[in-house]
Amino acid sequence: DPRSSALTVTIKDSEIDRGQDKLNLLSKRFEQVSLEEKQQKIISGISYLDKLLPELQLNVFKLQNELVDFRERNNFITPLQESEGLKGKLFDIEQRIAIAKNKFQPNSSIMKNLIEERNTFLRIFQRQPELIKEYDNYSKRLEMAENIYETYVGAKQKLELDLASENIPFKIIST
Repeated sequence: DPRSSALTVTIKDSEIDRGQDKLNLLSKRFEQVSLEEKQQKIISGISYLDKLLPELQLNVFKLQNELVDFRERNNFITPLQESEGLKGKLFDIEQRIAIAKNKFQPNSSIMKNLIEERNTFLRIFQRQPELIKEYDNYSKRLEMAENIYETYVGAKQKLELDLASENIPFKIIST
Protein backbone atom coordinates (compact mmCIF):
# COMPACT_ATOMS: atom_id res chain seq x y z
CA ASP A 1 0.00 0.00 0.00
CA PRO A 2 1.66 3.28 -1.10
CA ARG A 3 0.02 5.20 1.78
CA SER A 4 1.69 3.07 4.43
CA SER A 5 5.32 2.98 5.34
CA ALA A 6 7.47 1.13 7.81
CA LEU A 7 9.90 2.54 10.31
CA THR A 8 12.75 0.22 11.06
CA VAL A 9 14.64 0.79 14.30
CA THR A 10 17.80 -1.12 15.14
CA ILE A 11 19.48 -0.85 18.50
CA LYS A 12 22.94 -2.27 19.02
CA ASP A 13 23.66 -3.20 22.56
CA SER A 14 25.98 -5.78 24.02
CA GLU A 15 23.22 -6.88 26.39
CA ILE A 16 20.16 -8.24 24.55
CA ASP A 17 17.74 -7.62 27.45
CA ARG A 18 18.83 -4.02 27.83
CA GLY A 19 18.54 -3.51 24.05
CA GLN A 20 15.07 -5.07 24.10
CA ASP A 21 14.06 -2.78 26.99
CA LYS A 22 15.23 0.24 24.98
CA LEU A 23 13.20 -0.93 21.98
CA ASN A 24 10.14 -1.46 24.17
CA LEU A 25 10.49 2.02 25.72
CA LEU A 26 10.98 3.58 22.29
CA SER A 27 7.96 1.66 20.96
CA LYS A 28 5.73 2.77 23.85
CA ARG A 29 6.86 6.40 23.47
CA PHE A 30 6.25 6.29 19.72
CA GLU A 31 2.76 4.86 20.35
CA GLN A 32 2.05 7.58 22.91
CA VAL A 33 3.20 10.42 20.65
CA SER A 34 1.31 8.99 17.67
CA LEU A 35 -1.88 8.62 19.72
CA GLU A 36 -1.54 12.18 21.05
CA GLU A 37 -1.07 13.53 17.51
CA LYS A 38 -4.09 11.56 16.28
CA GLN A 39 -6.21 12.79 19.19
CA GLN A 40 -5.09 16.39 18.64
CA LYS A 41 -6.15 16.23 14.99
CA ILE A 42 -9.52 14.78 16.01
CA ILE A 43 -9.99 17.42 18.73
CA SER A 44 -9.17 20.09 16.16
CA GLY A 45 -11.83 18.64 13.81
CA ILE A 46 -14.40 18.50 16.61
CA SER A 47 -13.59 22.10 17.56
CA TYR A 48 -14.09 23.21 13.96
CA LEU A 49 -17.44 21.43 13.77
CA ASP A 50 -18.49 22.85 17.15
CA LYS A 51 -18.00 26.33 15.71
CA LEU A 52 -19.80 25.48 12.46
CA LEU A 53 -22.80 23.51 13.77
CA PRO A 54 -24.60 26.39 15.54
CA GLU A 55 -24.51 28.41 12.31
CA LEU A 56 -25.86 25.46 10.31
CA GLN A 57 -28.57 24.82 12.89
CA LEU A 58 -29.48 28.51 12.88
CA ASN A 59 -29.85 28.34 9.09
CA VAL A 60 -32.23 25.37 9.48
CA PHE A 61 -34.32 27.28 12.05
CA LYS A 62 -34.34 30.38 9.82
CA LEU A 63 -35.60 28.38 6.83
CA GLN A 64 -38.21 26.61 8.99
CA ASN A 65 -39.48 30.01 10.15
CA GLU A 66 -39.53 31.36 6.58
CA LEU A 67 -41.62 28.37 5.50
CA VAL A 68 -44.04 28.84 8.40
CA ASP A 69 -44.30 32.58 7.64
CA PHE A 70 -44.92 31.83 3.96
CA ARG A 71 -47.69 29.36 4.82
CA GLU A 72 -49.34 31.77 7.25
CA ARG A 73 -48.97 34.79 4.93
CA ASN A 74 -50.54 32.92 2.00
CA ASN A 75 -52.96 30.74 3.97
CA PHE A 76 -51.17 27.80 2.38
CA ILE A 77 -51.21 24.25 3.73
CA THR A 78 -49.32 21.89 1.40
CA PRO A 79 -49.12 21.66 -2.39
CA LEU A 80 -51.09 18.42 -2.47
CA GLN A 81 -53.93 19.78 -0.36
CA GLU A 82 -53.92 23.06 -2.26
CA SER A 83 -54.07 21.41 -5.69
CA GLU A 84 -56.78 18.94 -4.60
CA GLY A 85 -58.87 21.81 -3.23
CA LEU A 86 -58.43 23.81 -6.44
CA LYS A 87 -59.33 20.87 -8.67
CA GLY A 88 -62.46 20.23 -6.62
CA LYS A 89 -63.53 23.86 -6.79
CA LEU A 90 -62.91 24.07 -10.56
CA PHE A 91 -64.92 20.87 -11.09
CA ASP A 92 -67.77 22.33 -9.02
CA ILE A 93 -67.83 25.60 -11.01
CA GLU A 94 -67.67 23.79 -14.38
CA GLN A 95 -70.48 21.48 -13.30
CA ARG A 96 -72.70 24.41 -12.28
CA ILE A 97 -71.99 26.12 -15.63
CA ALA A 98 -72.90 22.93 -17.54
CA ILE A 99 -76.20 22.62 -15.65
CA ALA A 100 -76.98 26.32 -16.07
CA LYS A 101 -76.37 26.17 -19.85
CA ASN A 102 -79.35 23.84 -20.15
CA LYS A 103 -81.62 26.15 -18.16
CA PHE A 104 -80.54 29.71 -18.99
CA GLN A 105 -79.64 31.86 -21.99
CA PRO A 106 -75.94 32.67 -22.50
CA ASN A 107 -76.56 36.39 -21.77
CA SER A 108 -78.58 35.78 -18.60
CA SER A 109 -77.29 37.28 -15.35
CA ILE A 110 -76.92 33.79 -13.82
CA MET A 111 -74.71 32.61 -16.71
CA LYS A 112 -72.70 35.86 -16.63
CA ASN A 113 -72.17 35.47 -12.86
CA LEU A 114 -71.06 31.83 -13.26
CA ILE A 115 -68.63 32.74 -16.08
CA GLU A 116 -67.25 35.61 -13.97
CA GLU A 117 -66.88 33.24 -11.01
CA ARG A 118 -64.92 30.82 -13.23
CA ASN A 119 -62.71 33.64 -14.58
CA THR A 120 -62.01 34.89 -11.05
CA PHE A 121 -61.24 31.37 -9.96
CA LEU A 122 -58.85 30.86 -12.90
CA ARG A 123 -56.92 34.00 -11.86
CA ILE A 124 -56.69 32.60 -8.33
CA PHE A 125 -55.69 29.24 -9.79
CA GLN A 126 -52.83 30.85 -11.73
CA ARG A 127 -51.59 32.45 -8.53
CA GLN A 128 -51.72 29.12 -6.69
CA PRO A 129 -49.22 27.35 -9.02
CA GLU A 130 -46.86 30.25 -8.35
CA LEU A 131 -47.33 29.74 -4.61
CA ILE A 132 -46.80 25.99 -5.02
CA LYS A 133 -43.48 26.65 -6.81
CA GLU A 134 -42.44 29.08 -4.09
CA TYR A 135 -43.43 26.56 -1.39
CA ASP A 136 -41.42 23.85 -3.16
CA ASN A 137 -38.42 26.18 -3.28
CA TYR A 138 -38.65 26.82 0.48
CA SER A 139 -39.05 23.09 1.12
CA LYS A 140 -36.03 22.15 -1.02
CA ARG A 141 -33.83 24.77 0.62
CA LEU A 142 -34.93 23.57 4.05
CA GLU A 143 -34.33 19.92 3.17
CA MET A 144 -30.86 20.73 1.85
CA ALA A 145 -29.99 22.72 4.99
CA GLU A 146 -31.23 19.86 7.20
CA ASN A 147 -29.19 17.32 5.23
CA ILE A 148 -26.04 19.43 5.52
CA TYR A 149 -26.60 19.88 9.25
CA GLU A 150 -27.19 16.15 9.78
CA THR A 151 -24.06 15.30 7.76
CA TYR A 152 -21.93 17.57 9.92
CA VAL A 153 -23.50 16.22 13.13
CA GLY A 154 -22.71 12.69 11.90
CA ALA A 155 -19.12 13.71 11.14
CA LYS A 156 -18.76 15.16 14.64
CA GLN A 157 -20.15 11.99 16.22
CA LYS A 158 -17.74 9.88 14.19
CA LEU A 159 -14.82 12.04 15.32
CA GLU A 160 -15.98 11.74 18.94
CA LEU A 161 -16.08 7.95 18.59
CA ASP A 162 -12.61 7.98 17.00
CA LEU A 163 -11.35 10.09 19.90
CA ALA A 164 -12.89 7.73 22.44
CA SER A 165 -11.17 4.73 20.86
CA GLU A 166 -7.54 4.78 21.82
CA ASN A 167 -6.36 2.98 18.72
CA ILE A 168 -2.89 3.91 17.69
CA PRO A 169 -2.59 4.79 13.99
CA PHE A 170 0.02 2.11 13.31
CA LYS A 171 0.95 -1.44 14.19
CA ILE A 172 4.12 -2.76 15.82
CA ILE A 173 5.29 -5.71 13.74
CA SER A 174 7.99 -7.01 16.08
CA THR A 175 10.32 -5.89 18.81
